[in-house]
Amino acid sequence: MRNTITRTIRKNVVHGYIIKDVDGVPTPTPIDPVEMFGTVTKKSAEKLLKKEFGKDEHVIVGKIESTDELYGMSIDDFVKYAKPVENETENEEKEVI
Repeated sequence: MRNTITRTIRKNVVHGYIIKDVDGVPTPTPIDPVEMFGTVTKKSAEKLLKKEFGKDEHVIVGKIESTDELYGMSIDDFVKYAKPVENETENEEKEVI
């Protein structure tokens, strides 16, 4: 892959539940899976689910399925579609996507 820029992207599918009171018994109700990118913990996934479904809902994370996939594009396409950003200093940690 000469003259190609590549990047590994981590995609996470978060499976969760909303806990509902059914006849006085707390019952987990599955919700549609939510996609997140980057590094995801149960805590960050739960925060996203609460934001997505409302702070008043009691949500729990069932499982997180993660896959890494390598993406690439030609340098010409990269320059065409990318936006310039300021250079990072040597002391800053680079973001992992």
